[in-house]
Amino acid sequence: MDFLNGLMNEITSGSRGVLSFLFVLNILLLILARPLLAIISPDQDNKSKVKIAQALNLLVLVFQIIDFGLGQSVANYDGAYLTNLGMSLMAIYTGVFLYSLSGTYSRKKFGSTRELDSKTIYIETYNSRL
Repeated sequence: MDFLNGLMNEITSGSRGVLSFLFVLNILLLILARPLLAIISPDQDNKSKVKIAQALNLLVLVFQIIDFGLGQSVANYDGAYLTNLGMSLMAIYTGVFLYSLSGTYSRKKFGSTRELDSKTIYIETYNSRL
């Protein structure tokens, strides 16, 4: 129980603001993975993408918790190696997310529209690929 209290104090104290922000962001992304991916690719089956996104968020959360545990239990541990690895993974995840979002936006803005089974789909054109 002391571990959880120490973890909550670390997150809410504000002494390490970036880590607190990433912890809360990971939890939000874990919960909102399905709606966010539905925005990016609305007409596709996103089950595997949702599972990958949630697994990545869980991995980063586990890295942060293990890193906090190492900081509490090992006296000489001064590096946040696992947290830095988690932040690197989140940077890659954010880049892939923004790339997919911009692709969807450019397809809607510059692509051609087609009606297929009474649904509007957006098809890539030369302009949307640019």
